[in-house]
Amino acid sequence: MNNVEKELGVRLYLDRGSISQYYRLFIADIFKGYNGRVLYLDCDTVIVDDIQELMTLDLSNNVIAALKDAFSRHYRKNIELKDNDIMFNSGVMLIDLKKWREENIENRIIVFF
Repeated sequence: MNNVEKELGVRLYLDRGSISQYYRLFIADIFKGYNGRVLYLDCDTVIVDDIQELMTLDLSNNVIAALKDAFSRHYRKNIELKDNDIMFNSGVMLIDLKKWREENIENRIIVFF
């Protein structure tokens, strides 16, 4: 993976986690040529049952399925988000790579930074 700070064009200050959390933003680069779904799981995620149901989850027209971050209510203020802004936990994500590419998510993230 290339230098994430260089890719995003900003200096990253890590207050909760490591720089590795930003690498998943470039997941399409890791899976070049693959247009299916990718299930991203942090290394501390415990799997207790078959994940097939999760892999076939109806995403409707969404690019990604994720859960709201449990700490977001308190953490939003620290990073200057509004009370109604939503954060998601990036430790478990189901990503439709075809839609990710079609909607140019990587570039949109870079522009956001």
